[in-house]
Parts: sequence; C-alpha cells; structure tokens
Amino acid sequence: MRSIEHWIDGVRTGGGPTLPVEDPATGRPVGEVALGRRAEVDAAVSAAARA
Repeated sequence: MRSIEHWIDGVRTGGGPTLPVEDPATGRPVGEVALGRRAEVDAAVSAAARA
C-alpha cells in the first residue's frame, strides 16, 4: 500500500496521523496520506516565506 508524506523545505516529514485512501470503484484501500498538524503547517509557511 502506498503512503504519501509531506515534503517541506526538501525534507520528508511524517510520523503523524494519516488518512486512508480507497479506490472509488472497488472500495479497497490503496494507500494513505499524511495529515498536516500545526507543526507541519508552520514549517511549510516558514519555508514558503524563505523561498
């Protein structure tokens, strides 16, 4: 199963909560995506401000 994490400022972040992703045609799980927490949002905004 595929897991998609956040990339912030060139660094992979993870370890937080995830959301399962299902194939809409079959209902079968196909992966999971990372949910951003406050720390990830703050880091992304900070990185964007420096870009």
